[in-house]
Order: sequence, then structure tokens, then C-alpha cells
Amino acid sequence: MSIHPFRDGNGRLARVVQSLVLAKEGLLRPELVSIEPYLGRHTREYYGVLEKVQGLTFDAHRDASPWVEFCIEAHVFEAAERRQWLEIAYARHDFCEQLAREQRYPERLVIALDQALVGLPIMNAVYRREADIAGPTATQDLQRLRRDGWLDQEGGGRSIRYVAGKKLREQWSAARGH
Repeated sequence: MSIHPFRDGNGRLARVVQSLVLAKEGLLRPELVSIEPYLGRHTREYYGVLEKVQGLTFDAHRDASPWVEFCIEAHVFEAAERRQWLEIAYARHDFCEQLAREQRYPERLVIALDQALVGLPIMNAVYRREADIAGPTATQDLQRLRRDGWLDQEGGGRSIRYVAGKKLREQWSAARGH
């Protein structure tokens, strides 16, 4: 049940081994096996169940089922979180594609709109790489979205970046029913 090769990090090592086994056996995709976020939000419960199953001394006959149940609960919770995140990501991308079609924008502008809705500032160099376009085209695209009210510009000169404008945020919120 317990592995203690290090003074610190035993839990992390045990969870790495657990994740490796689950991924190797094809029970969970590697990107869905981490329960670290759950443990961060349930630290007290984590230590409580760990203390319960480990006891003060090692006993190979001690019942580990509370620990297994806790880990299953953590995996189910994290998988549900990832699923919700993916559903939102797909809905956001679909919204941006529809907006680009309605505005008769080139499809590449979906990249900028989506990134803005994620909350990431858009810089010309990054957008240029993502869209695989030349610098002047990237500048024209981003300025067009700014002029049309979808993006707001922050900074100046080489430090210009773009963020979701009020119009974009409001339409996305309306599309989500919020």
C-alpha cells in the first residue's frame, strides 16, 4: 500500500505509479489520470484516508479499500471536470466559427477569437505563428477584429496585445445562456 523511497514526495511517487498503471492498462487516457487538482482541494480528506489505511505501523492485512474508493472518487471527479472543460472548449470554438462565418471573416480569425475568449492576450507574433501567416496579414486581421469591436487593444508599439472586447464577451455569454 505504501512506498517510502524518499523523505518527501512519497505520495507523488505513488500517484505517478498509479497513473502509469492506469494509462498502461488502457483504463484511462494519460491526460485524464492526474488527480492532483482533486487532492489539492481535498487535502484534509486525503491525509485522513491515508492515515486510516496506513495506521501507525505497516500491516499487510490492513484494508486498503477506503484508499481505493477515495482514488476512484478523485478520478471520476477529475474526468468529469475534463469533460466539462472539453465541452466548453468545443462550444467556444463552434461559437467562434459561426461568428467568423456570419461576419464573412477568413477562417483563420477563429484562432484569435477563440484565444481571446479563453482569456489569453493575443500578440501579433503568436497569432502569426498559429495562423501561419505573414506579419502584415496578422496586423490587418487583429486590427480588423479591433475595429469591428470584437477585440480591445492594450499597450502600444511592440507590446501591443489584444483581448476579448465587451461585444465578444457579451455575445459568448448570451450564446451560453448566461
